Amino acid sequence: MTNTLERSNASGKVLAVAWREFKHTALTKAFIIGTLVFPVFIWGLMAVSQLFISREPPPLTGTIAILDPGGLVAAEATRQFEELKNRAAPSVSSTVEAVSKATQGDAAAVAKLAEGLTEDTGRVAITVIHETDPTKADELRTKVGSNELLAFASIDPKLLTIDPGDVKLELLVQTTTSPKHTSLYSRILREATVKSRVASVGEDYAKLMTMLKSPEFNTQRVTRDGGTAKERADARMLVPIAFMMLVWIATFSSGNYLLTTTIEEKSNKVMEVLLSAVSPMQLLAGKILGQALVSAVIIVIYGALAFWGLLFLSMADLIQPILIVYLVVFFVMAYFMIATIMVAVGSAVSDLREAQALVGPAMVVLIIPLALLVPIVDSPNGMLATITSFIPPAIPFIMILRLGGTEPIALWQVLLSIVIGFGSTFAMLWAATRIFRVGVLMQGKPPTMLELLKWVRYQ
Repeated sequence: MTNTLERSNASGKVLAVAWREFKHTALTKAFIIGTLVFPVFIWGLMAVSQLFISREPPPLTGTIAILDPGGLVAAEATRQFEELKNRAAPSVSSTVEAVSKATQGDAAAVAKLAEGLTEDTGRVAITVIHETDPTKADELRTKVGSNELLAFASIDPKLLTIDPGDVKLELLVQTTTSPKHTSLYSRILREATVKSRVASVGEDYAKLMTMLKSPEFNTQRVTRDGGTAKERADARMLVPIAFMMLVWIATFSSGNYLLTTTIEEKSNKVMEVLLSAVSPMQLLAGKILGQALVSAVIIVIYGALAFWGLLFLSMADLIQPILIVYLVVFFVMAYFMIATIMVAVGSAVSDLREAQALVGPAMVVLIIPLALLVPIVDSPNGMLATITSFIPPAIPFIMILRLGGTEPIALWQVLLSIVIGFGSTFAMLWAATRIFRVGVLMQGKPPTMLELLKWVRYQ
């Protein structure tokens, strides 16, 4: 009976510490604004701002000179600039419609939207001066420098031959020319040169362009319910990255809170007050459990937002139920690995600067998933991905990257990584309890890595 009461009392103390840790972290204005309100506000602001930001650059009016002895390029460029004179800038409603079509996978809409975003030139009223005398080239360049001309282009006759070699179009613009306007000049002159070259050999440019047009793909994938859905290969590559970053953000956010609060409580002598009511092990367990709840809140919120994004892209069927199970398993593994490192370091030092020297070696290993992110996602069953799947404390992050991809992972590798991962977690937790018990009340010079290892061996 006495043992039962003692265990009940100990559990109550651990839960009390855990609630205190959770309340002072997750129920603060800073956490709510930084973790919940601020990201949603930023995403909403980015979405709404697209409707009000004007993409129209200043009006393009003035004169450009084209030195073209043959006259074909200048004539074609003049025609294209005339077409632009009465072209109206896109309205907000048309822009929203274009974005809507593009996000639905309409390839033509995507191309049209891309062209509009890069070459929306606003109001254009260009007058073209055609010059055939090469000796006036320097004079025309001088007029560009004095702002009498917007631009000057020189067309080498070799550009109209079948094999122009390394000959290039020469274009001179003013220093204050908008990049979009420079892009417009370049595009029109390039197209005018190509059309003139085709015309000079007696071919029909429109017919040739129609023949050279690449076919568009309508790629579908079979969903798990037997239906089909639009395939977005690029978006699918982001799924494992999103899962890994979700675990990374959730664990490191709480890990940093655990590190800073432990250091603050130790340096402010609050730790001594707490230890007068609870044992070091009860305090350690409560702190880790409390921050685990904070981490769970983060992963649920951001996970829900990520799932909503997949629903928007009609890709929710990519998330298999077993992947959610793996996410929970490796999230628990990742959190306790990071938490034990942070709380052990926090109990051994008195300020954040001292903590950096001790956390550094572990962070080198933990950066592996970020440094190898692309090759692992690209080849989840490659030798690099397989080997790093068994290196703690990078195991949970690497395995989430591999399991979130499209290639199946051998079950023995998954089970072995879980065994090694949780075995390492328990070993790290055991070491953290030894370090915490010694370092929580220790003041003065921060310990070295060798001294921390000695603390682990203390009975």
